[in-house]
Amino acid sequence: MNVADHAMITTIHNQSALLLQLLACMVAQTLKPAQWIIVDNGSDPVEAGQLQIDMRTCQTALPGVAIELIRQNHHESLSHARNAALARVQQERVSLLDPDSSYRPGFLERMQSIAKKYQPDMVILGYALPGLLAPEPRLATIQQLATPLEPGLYLLRDPLSLIGASDFTIRLGAN
Repeated sequence: MNVADHAMITTIHNQSALLLQLLACMVAQTLKPAQWIIVDNGSDPVEAGQLQIDMRTCQTALPGVAIELIRQNHHESLSHARNAALARVQQERVSLLDPDSSYRPGFLERMQSIAKKYQPDMVILGYALPGLLAPEPRLATIQQLATPLEPGLYLLRDPLSLIGASDFTIRLGAN
């Protein structure tokens, strides 16, 4: 199994049914994450029990991936749950994968390729930037903030002003 120097973080609150859908997304990746941290963000006891069962399925399906379940007894903010997982990340790069999202096959491989080639602090891949197809003033703003690196790959000088998504990758320790 090909494994990337990459960690995935998923937070779940009373959505155990979505974990196996995320597992299918992970199995379909051409390059697997080295680590997958799943935070149970205070799910009720029935959901928490189902997550425990589904975790064993994940570990069987992805034997080369270090999969960890963090159980929080009380529902906290999304940021609090993600920070609990970030404290356990052992890889240089980390991506956030929401339970109602999925990555296309090849996502992690593409991320790894971009990371090796450009050494960016943040990569946003396969996400439509708000306003990208909007009228000219918004498009002009995006063009002012983006430098094309190769077809379909741009360097954003101020990416946080453009995105409101969680499907991105960051390099830990970035200045």
